[in-house]
Amino acid sequence: MVEYDLTKKKLKGMKIHSVSRIYINGEATRYLIHSHGYVISTSYNGKEGDVRFLKHNHDADDYCIITLNHRGKKYTRKIHRLVAEAFIPNPYNLPEVNHKNGDKDNNAYWNLEWVNTAQNVHHAMLHNLRKSSNTEKMVRRVCKYLEKNNHSIKEISKRTGVSAANIVKIKNHLIWKSISKDYNVDNYSLVTYADGSHGNRKNYDSRTVRKICRRLKKGKSIKEISEELNVSRSIVSSIKHHKIWKHISKQYDL
Repeated sequence: MVEYDLTKKKLKGMKIHSVSRIYINGEATRYLIHSHGYVISTSYNGKEGDVRFLKHNHDADDYCIITLNHRGKKYTRKIHRLVAEAFIPNPYNLPEVNHKNGDKDNNAYWNLEWVNTAQNVHHAMLHNLRKSSNTEKMVRRVCKYLEKNNHSIKEISKRTGVSAANIVKIKNHLIWKSISKDYNVDNYSLVTYADGSHGNRKNYDSRTVRKICRRLKKGKSIKEISEELNVSRSIVSSIKHHKIWKHISKQYDL
């Protein structure tokens, strides 16, 4: 990290911390990146020594971006990436930068971390963030697998890179509801048995649904009801939360 002393430059009453020179194509520019996510020009409008904080814009994915002029050409850079490269160690050479709290306008070094693609997708799903079109595509892939109902949760996880826990949340419309509503994910009923095999448990009808509702009303757990009636836990959970068989479950005021 290249340090640049701006302690005597009090711009807009802001306390200046360490900054690092921005490089383009391996060459030093007249721009600096602040540890809290501000871009600084050291020669504003070509006037050497005229130090200014620059205004940023947003790209299509709502990331903060800055346009830099260097040797007569314009270069657009994502601010969170500039901060991470300057102030956050990356010993494992991870490819992506994640905003820890999901706020893309907060590009301070303490809110950023280096991650791999799977970790970034997991974080986006966990917080229901549209971090990129790739994340949305991944969710849609999961929904298509759930709708087809021919792969176990574990297999879907392996094929998509999405954790089993998040797949279950997508299925139950707890995250990414704006996408899961476009698919018949409630159709999914494949379960894994104790011996590792899996299959469908669609061996239930309206009478079974009423039995499930009565047991839920008595305070029995989803696990207990699943084992007692030989119906998957996901089905029991969906009935309990009025995802399926609403016309019956609502009669029991669950």
